[in-house]
Amino acid sequence: MSHPPIRSYVLRQCRFSRGQQRACAELLPRFGLAYRAAPLEWRAAFGREAPVVAEVGFGMGETTAEIAAAKPAIDYLAIEVHTP
Repeated sequence: MSHPPIRSYVLRQCRFSRGQQRACAELLPRFGLAYRAAPLEWRAAFGREAPVVAEVGFGMGETTAEIAAAKPAIDYLAIEVHTP
């Protein structure tokens, strides 16, 4: 019996809503990191030396924000693969 390949995520495409556009314009300069084709310097990015947890596919971000607030000794890098 043959099975289709397993995907860990499916890339969905759609347009940015006005709210999403506004959030990107207002919040990314404060909370985002610009892509660079070089290793990320954790200490420079977070301004301190701490364990780092990377979360891929954080959705709306509420859960990630709650976890980060509950564990302030850990730095969280949230990576979203769904553009909007």
